[in-house]
Amino acid sequence: SFLRQQQTAMRLFKLFGTEKYLRWASVCIELQNGALETSALMAQGDDIPPVEAGFCRLLQLASMVLEKDSEPEVMNQKCLFQYLRVLRRLGRHKTIIKVLQARRDSDPELQFILAKSLHTLEMYNHASTILKNLMETRNADDWRYLKIFVEAQMAFNSQFEGDSATAVLRALRHLGKRGPWLGELYATSLMRLEPDSHVMEYFKNFGHKRSFFADVEASLFRVGNPENLLRVMEV
Repeated sequence: SFLRQQQTAMRLFKLFGTEKYLRWASVCIELQNGALETSALMAQGDDIPPVEAGFCRLLQLASMVLEKDSEPEVMNQKCLFQYLRVLRRLGRHKTIIKVLQARRDSDPELQFILAKSLHTLEMYNHASTILKNLMETRNADDWRYLKIFVEAQMAFNSQFEGDSATAVLRALRHLGKRGPWLGELYATSLMRLEPDSHVMEYFKNFGHKRSFFADVEASLFRVGNPENLLRVMEV
């Protein structure tokens, strides 16, 4: 059973003092806590479902187990990712922000986790700044960055109805990636605007790609001008 494995791992840690046994014990606690449930298995790595209230005590134990060997600020990266996963399931976003800001780690995944926690706590401007940097320096095609960036920008600058978000995305077009264009389409959907011109622009640049219709499928049903829709469908 997972409980027996947890107990074995803790005994081995006491004997050998090796971090891997702490990580094993923590994973066993997570498994006792519903990590094999459908909602958890189907979730993306960056979209871990929060734990039910009745299981918080177990997950708090998992975080304490990982903290036993070293402070979060100096944990090795494998242990840190496991620790952050537990914190996210507990909804402890303030702790995540504190840990990652103290580490000053440039790893893109850690930066994304930081941005997502900032976004969750409605610190939209700070989250946008981190995501903008990730798109500029790492990958302007990563939909995770694009989606949360657009949402954060529109929440922070709601009076400008997404103008600030689209300005940043247009500045990234020179990279030749599809992401900035798709980000603009997403912004138009959030603003409930007719996406005619954006769909046509995207078609002119990426209509030759097999993914074109999958990329714009949701937007096509909102195209206001039937002639534009027919032009795209005919081609």
